[in-house]
Amino acid sequence: MRHCLPIALSTLTLAGCARAPVQPAGAPDDPQLEEVLQAHAPPPFTPAEIRDAMPVGTHLRIQNTAPEGVTIADWVVTAADDDGVDIRYTIEDADGAIVKGPTDQHDTWTSLRDHALFPVSSTRIDEDDVSVPAGSWDALRYTVTRARGDAQIVDTFWFAPELPGPPVRFLSRSGEEEIFVMELLLREQLPESAPESSDLSSD
Repeated sequence: MRHCLPIALSTLTLAGCARAPVQPAGAPDDPQLEEVLQAHAPPPFTPAEIRDAMPVGTHLRIQNTAPEGVTIADWVVTAADDDGVDIRYTIEDADGAIVKGPTDQHDTWTSLRDHALFPVSSTRIDEDDVSVPAGSWDALRYTVTRARGDAQIVDTFWFAPELPGPPVRFLSRSGEEEIFVMELLLREQLPESAPESSDLSSD
């Protein structure tokens, strides 16, 4: 049985676990964290942790399941430096045919961290296990409740501490209905990559 990690807004700590205590992301490499935590739950990763875990050549395949069908998102990190990253995105249908892209997008590491900022008042963090096609991990499960019209939407994100970056699983529910599911199919380092020589300034 997993133990809840209650968010204490006054202390901004996570407590009450059988495992080693899980601490909010942050400290010296995330100087904006104190301001962020005034309104948001502790994010699972710092910008620096995401940067170090996603060098050039990082390759992810993610399955997205929605009412209209299944698509596969293919991500490849093509350039990176201390400030940000270029990712090439391709969208495929369930049979592997490309339906969109490839498209190149630049993001800062901080903006990637900010994708996992959720309101402290409506977010619960628990320890959990997660299994997806890419593997099984210990995880932090973020459950975020939000309103959409008269409906209550519950978004659940599973972040694997071993894999800083996007969640390895995401589930969005409206009542008992699953309206969107995302699962990690693959995360690897392409062998031909050379992270140490990456430079966003070289075109």
